[in-house]
Amino acid sequence: MRSFDIFDTLIARKCIWPQAIFSLVEQRIGSPGFATLRIRAEAELQGTEHTLDDIYRRMISNGGMDVEFAERARTMELATELENVIPIAAQLQRVRDGDLLISDTPLPAEFLVQLLERAGLRRTVSIWRSALGKSGGETWRTLAATGLQFTHLGDNPHSDGIMPRQQGIPAEVAAVALPTEVEQFLLQQGWTGTALIARALRLGIAERDETAATLCLLQASINVPILLIASIHLLQLAASTEFAADKMLFSSRDCHAWLRLFRCLGRATNAPRSPDSEYFFTSRIARLSGSPDYLRYFRKTAGPRSIVVDLCGTGVSLAALYSRAGVVPHTFLLHRIDAGSSHDAYRQRFGGDSPEMRYLLASSQGLGNVAMELLNLVNHGMVTDMVDTGRELFIPRSVENSFGPEQVLLIDRMSDLVDRACALVEDPLLAQQLLAQDTRLGMAKVQQALVPLWQLADRSDLLTRCFGSACLEENRRILADLGCGS
Repeated sequence: MRSFDIFDTLIARKCIWPQAIFSLVEQRIGSPGFATLRIRAEAELQGTEHTLDDIYRRMISNGGMDVEFAERARTMELATELENVIPIAAQLQRVRDGDLLISDTPLPAEFLVQLLERAGLRRTVSIWRSALGKSGGETWRTLAATGLQFTHLGDNPHSDGIMPRQQGIPAEVAAVALPTEVEQFLLQQGWTGTALIARALRLGIAERDETAATLCLLQASINVPILLIASIHLLQLAASTEFAADKMLFSSRDCHAWLRLFRCLGRATNAPRSPDSEYFFTSRIARLSGSPDYLRYFRKTAGPRSIVVDLCGTGVSLAALYSRAGVVPHTFLLHRIDAGSSHDAYRQRFGGDSPEMRYLLASSQGLGNVAMELLNLVNHGMVTDMVDTGRELFIPRSVENSFGPEQVLLIDRMSDLVDRACALVEDPLLAQQLLAQDTRLGMAKVQQALVPLWQLADRSDLLTRCFGSACLEENRRILADLGCGS
């Protein structure tokens, strides 16, 4: 048998702190001051064995509410707790049938079962609930007296570490629910919704393979926040009077995840004048040497009020495509590769002209493009052309990608995490209460957040070890096919 703490060990709250639950309840029941009364009543019962009902009785006796209102508030508090619960997946999967779960909380034991089931626990366990048994030591003294042999896992150094060890019970402390340095940075910068989505994603990682787990962590901590912040900015740009865009064209492969997050964000925040968004089948080869079918595809897809979106690039191949097709949409790059880079031979071969474009980051800031491109890999090959079926349908002509089976599985794991990010973006609590705050932040805050995150991506060598050789070989083939490399 093993024992586990519950809150911040097996499950966590989307809003991080329990006091935030009371503020949400205050908003929902329309009772200013409720959170203060709720915190005060619980503080007055500290040092005694008490329950949630005792707390609400104290609030009534303190003159804060009548019995009917207290029951409504209590019901709303439990509903809000359920809405907030998220799994700490890597630790939740360690629980086995017959284990013991221990918590110092006023919440009823039967409600703790509901929270755990909502988070995904499917084990038959025993639950030990008290108000102060762990922190005061009574729980550990009682359990030690039974002669049961077990180890304990919790997040609190005192209640889950010192106190059980004093009774001879081996204990491990792991405070994983606290915000990481990256999440804390985002919170401090005002990106509250983005930070809480990143934290929920991180806590939901349950990969047993160390490489897959680390790649998913990079997605949760770096790539998803970058793409969300860029999407917020892009939605604002598209709705501006300068652009008034009616369609966003997200360039294939690099923007596969970005498109999914952008669409979810537009729905979740009810963005005004949110434009249509489409997966734009393209590549350097298609732009520079695509057939007449490809040019017809582009003319049908793009227009003067479209915005072509790409993760990284020089803009050279886009300028050539616009010239060949006779269509000049707007252009937006998350990262612009400036002159003086390894792409200069490519520029010399096809000309240094770039379309007028907007971008957020640039290689001249000392930021590379490789790590972010590797974080956004997708398991479909490069599109080299389009086939016009003559039925208002264009079918992409693609080459096979060069990834091995293990690489394909790792890319799928990273893609799965983006799917979970999309679900969190559209979570009513995060979208309405928190992401709405993020959408009010201006360009200065965008830059302040993106540069440090991008630098973290650049410092990761795992991406290169996993995918670098395959991607480098593909790039060599592309350059050779275009006549600017061997």
